[in-house]
Amino acid sequence: MRMRLTTILTIAGSDSSGGAGIQADIKAADLCHVYAMTAVTAVTAQSTSAISAILPVASDVVESQLNAVIDDQIPDAVKVGMLASIENGETIARFIENSISCVPVVIDPVLSATSGKDLSVSTDHTIQFYKGRLLPLATAVTPNLKEAAFFLGEPADKFENYNRNELTDIARKLLELFKCKAVILKGGHTANDTVADVAAIRTAQGCECHVAESPKIDCHNLHGTGCTLSTLLACEMAKGARLVEAFYAAEHTIKKIIEASRGYEYGHSYNGVLNTNNYNLKKI
Repeated sequence: MRMRLTTILTIAGSDSSGGAGIQADIKAADLCHVYAMTAVTAVTAQSTSAISAILPVASDVVESQLNAVIDDQIPDAVKVGMLASIENGETIARFIENSISCVPVVIDPVLSATSGKDLSVSTDHTIQFYKGRLLPLATAVTPNLKEAAFFLGEPADKFENYNRNELTDIARKLLELFKCKAVILKGGHTANDTVADVAAIRTAQGCECHVAESPKIDCHNLHGTGCTLSTLLACEMAKGARLVEAFYAAEHTIKKIIEASRGYEYGHSYNGVLNTNNYNLKKI
């Protein structure tokens, strides 16, 4: 009897350091025993310290990649990362509407890299496109604290010292702003000793919130953490988990990955790559 592969499609940029973007997504999917298909939106030249060049892929080429993927198989879930251009974003929006409308879609609204490099031609225009066009199509949107501040018109460091209750309020506000099914607010950039990630999920009665809170792990190899968590969430839904189950499963796995990323060196920056390929993690 032939078995069908469980798959995700990741639509994102390429990271030459191998730590974030498409490369991080493939490794995260492999860890979850999910097969990753890809559509590349941009080629970047980057290390763990900085991004030196970005080449957006033409939107017609992005569209061709997406169509080629579904010629073989409709994915069980989709993760969207770096857009690189509004044109690519519009291509992706049409693809979601016309080809995969019944598939869970996780959108990680990537606006800038950890190095501070702007990953869009115009952040203001990109934010408006996200809010007005792309994010309402999402099953879940996964902003970090800096991205949440951008979307709400606040200074980038506005939420760094917020506690879990304050972050829950922010997640609720983002859910209403984005008009999507759920928001996963990633709290890893907090200045506190604990990390609180908040899931605000739309229900028939309004909104229910779940918090995954744990002590901050002393680890500087965190390049690609946001991409990885969003992909883990998509993979769990691809395997059939409900959104809240997928949230807690992804939180469990990302914690294990960060714990496995302590105590080694990669590159010359203070922001090394995640050790997603640690052998023991395959047993999760």
